[in-house]
Amino acid sequence: MDKVAFWDKTAAKYAASPIRDEESYAYKLKATQAHFEPHHQVVEIGCGTGSTALAHAAHVAHIDGVDISPNMVSIARSKADTAGVTNVRFVAAPIDEFVPSAPYDVALAMNILHLVDDLDEVLAQVAQWLQPDGLLISSTVCMRSGWFPLLRPLLPVARWLRLAPAVAFLSRADLHAAYAEAGFTVIEEWQHWKGRVCFLVGRRTGSIGEGIAVEEVVPGEPEGQVPGQP
Repeated sequence: MDKVAFWDKTAAKYAASPIRDEESYAYKLKATQAHFEPHHQVVEIGCGTGSTALAHAAHVAHIDGVDISPNMVSIARSKADTAGVTNVRFVAAPIDEFVPSAPYDVALAMNILHLVDDLDEVLAQVAQWLQPDGLLISSTVCMRSGWFPLLRPLLPVARWLRLAPAVAFLSRADLHAAYAEAGFTVIEEWQHWKGRVCFLVGRRTGSIGEGIAVEEVVPGEPEGQVPGQP
């Protein structure tokens, strides 16, 4: 089963699943919205069934949500229609085939970077869509921390049984390095779930491949203040 088929198959179940940690989710929404301006053009990669894009819609001028799963996008469009939200466009397409509607001020990558085939390629693509000082905001499960590495031998079996997608075992250091390679300087970071989830805000301050070093990192709430899982 390819990636599109996997997410198409799980779309309805995914849409019906409750948020596992509402406090952390609400914190991320608020932390993200603190960087928005009413005129901003925003893109969300891996938008899923659209909940996050729709939550942000009232804070910006326009949001494009892109996902490889047509079934996910169909559900997202239905949610937008039901809510009467008109400034969000949902598109079913691979990232490398997506056509931006405008230069974006902010790009969102929420719980998706550990699921892409080539992290550096994806971030390079996103950087090209952004204004020179645009922001990349992501939240990523760091699969190289905690007990996650114990799952590594089991994942090929889970994929063969069509129970799991391909997953990259990233660390916090990997994310920082990928941001730098794509020309982003990290300006804000927050970790939760004992450091297993990393929320990063990066500003595009250079060209792809410059390897910009992480400068001042503005911490979010101290780890543990918002409990639970992503």
